[in-house]
Order: sequence, then C-alpha cells, then structure tokens
Amino acid sequence: TSACTPSCLVFDTITLQNTAIRITNTRIDGALRNGLFPVRFNSFVASSYSLWLFDNSYIGNSFAMHSHSPQIVQNSVFMISGMTAVCDRFCLSFEGTLTIDTNSAYIIEKSTASADGHDLFFVYGTVYVGTNSLLLAAGNYFITPRYAFSVYNSITGASSGIISYIDNSLLGLPWNVIISSGTCYAPV
Repeated sequence: TSACTPSCLVFDTITLQNTAIRITNTRIDGALRNGLFPVRFNSFVASSYSLWLFDNSYIGNSFAMHSHSPQIVQNSVFMISGMTAVCDRFCLSFEGTLTIDTNSAYIIEKSTASADGHDLFFVYGTVYVGTNSLLLAAGNYFITPRYAFSVYNSITGASSGIISYIDNSLLGLPWNVIISSGTCYAPV
C-alpha cells in the first residue's frame, strides 16, 4: 500500500474502543502541503482494550505522525514496530499532554529513524505515564543531530508507571527530558 500527501491516512478525530487497527507494509511519502500531515489526529483516544499498531512500514515525511493530546488509556496499546522513518524533522510529534494510563502502553521498538534537523520523538507539552502503564523505547537505531527523544515540559507518572529507554543505538544526543516522577530505566 502507498499513501502520499496531501492525502492523509487519518485526519480530525479518532476514538478507538475495543478496536484493533494495524497499518503494515505501507510506504508514506510525498511533499507536505497546506499543513497536512501523513498521519494526523486532532484528537486521538485509544481506550477499552484497543490497539493501534504501525509496523514494518516506511515513512519519508516530517511530522509523519502528529496529534494533539493523545490518550492511550484503559488497557490499550499504541505501538510502532519495525518502522523505517527518514524525516527532515520531528518524525513523531505531539502537542499538549501525551497520556498513557490504566494498564496501557506506548511502545517504539526495533525501528530505524533519522532526522536532518530536529528531534525524532517530540512532545510539546507533558507526558503522563499513569497506573501500571509503560512508555518504552527498545531496540531502536536513531540518527539525529539533536535529540532522539525530547519532551518540552516533563515526564510524570504514578509510582507504578514505567518509563524505559533500553538497548537503543543512538547517533546523536539520547534525550532531552525531565523525569519528575515515576520509575525510569535508561542505559548509563
């Protein structure tokens, strides 16, 4: 499958409840025009045992995935696996608060990404990792002149929330984040 901007895979609002969506073996390229992004959610909520899986695909756009205040809650998972991304800037970007709560997970694993000018994973706001939830970046190879992971404010979490950056290979600076609460596992 191939998707090119200015068409978008998703635009406006998406709410998943008891739903699984898998985007696999897809190539997303093209020139950005008129502020359109390849995968964009003005509002994104995955709840009640939902899964959003983006795997084994290629993205050749900046702001490849962009959302305002996404919520992954109530036993849900947002997962990027086996992705190859080549972006001028901000492959994954979020505005507002990225909320991962109530037995949920946001996972980026086994992916390769490069950004020419800016961060690969950028949150212009706060990341909240709540009760029994997980923010995980594992087994990735990232090339960036700035940060692989950057959070404008801070990452906060419940005592049972886990933030883990493990077994990643980075060419560039690893992260620009402040962990203000929660449990963090990161390579030394």
